[in-house]
Amino acid sequence: MLAYHSKVLIIHTSDWQIGMPALDMPPEARARFRQARIDAVDRILGLAEERRAAAVLVAGDLFDSNFLGPDQVQRTLRVIANHDVSVIALPGNHDSLEPGAILARSELPHNLRVLVEPGITEPIAGLQVVAAPWGSRIPAQNPAVAALARLQAAGPRPTGVVRVLAAHGQWRSYGTQAQHTPLPTERILAALEAGLIDYVALGDRHSLELLAGGHVAYSGTPEVTADDEEDPGWVLVVDLEPGQPPHIEPVRIGRWRRLQLDRELTRPADLDALVAELEALERPAETLVRLRLRGGLGLASVLEARERLEHAGSALAGLAIDDTQLAMLPEGNDPTALGLHGAAAEAYARLAEENSPTSRDALALLARLVRAEPRR
Repeated sequence: MLAYHSKVLIIHTSDWQIGMPALDMPPEARARFRQARIDAVDRILGLAEERRAAAVLVAGDLFDSNFLGPDQVQRTLRVIANHDVSVIALPGNHDSLEPGAILARSELPHNLRVLVEPGITEPIAGLQVVAAPWGSRIPAQNPAVAALARLQAAGPRPTGVVRVLAAHGQWRSYGTQAQHTPLPTERILAALEAGLIDYVALGDRHSLELLAGGHVAYSGTPEVTADDEEDPGWVLVVDLEPGQPPHIEPVRIGRWRRLQLDRELTRPADLDALVAELEALERPAETLVRLRLRGGLGLASVLEARERLEHAGSALAGLAIDDTQLAMLPEGNDPTALGLHGAAAEAYARLAEENSPTSRDALALLARLVRAEPRR
């Protein structure tokens, strides 16, 4: 085998999750969000061309599922084919190489190379990838175990060749999330220490994280997928040289945001400030907000808050309001103040006394119906 003596620049990315359903979004935003993930791929490959990267390495979960409709698959493959850059894809747990897998199809673009076998491959001159592809969604052990075994059996690497381990899985447990199919961290660190690999490109964690002094990295997902992701929206430009520490430059790719806001409402000014805050958010059509309210207001003010916040949230990709911790105070709960009389006022009083999430929804609906009724 020839020996190469040059630096190699790669784009490390992962967890594109193309086709993810985003069921917590309204249908209109859901369609835009699914297309946004494909648009993010276009920006990633454009960045690779701009930086003249040797390859884009996708460390698992290019697709969110092997059971996507042809629209999502073909749009993504067309974007890849339209760029003059080599894309190296590692099957992960979401797009594992099971029968019928998308990444096992024969009609893939010429510049998309799928890592189907564990062990060492050299897709680009001067770059060896130690591949740990997932053959099923629930393997008996993390595929990196088999990949490292083949690496050990291969013996010393050629002089001057950069070697990257591409793996998918959890380096450790994160928060309360149970660890599934964990990576063989000690064996990976031993391979780094022995000089068998220069860099470990990981996928599965959707937030950017650098480990082991920057020799191990999660790129995170290029577009946010969940509320609990700490730092999504990046790709990593990684400059590699044989036997040298990698130089990593995070580059922002993502445009969508999922925000969790915890706000207290105890007076009208608090509501005014919150509405103004929502209306001032940048890129509202690409922003989802989960709003948790606490404090206490009269019921009429609670209903007003809901209406004003939902109106402000109509410009957002989505707004979810949790007001279960917002107490309904007795003052200001006169049904006549809302224009309710007779049977409507009696229903209002019963629902207000119940003071449950269901009764609040019913109260809001009742108040809206009465307010929408034409005045005689």
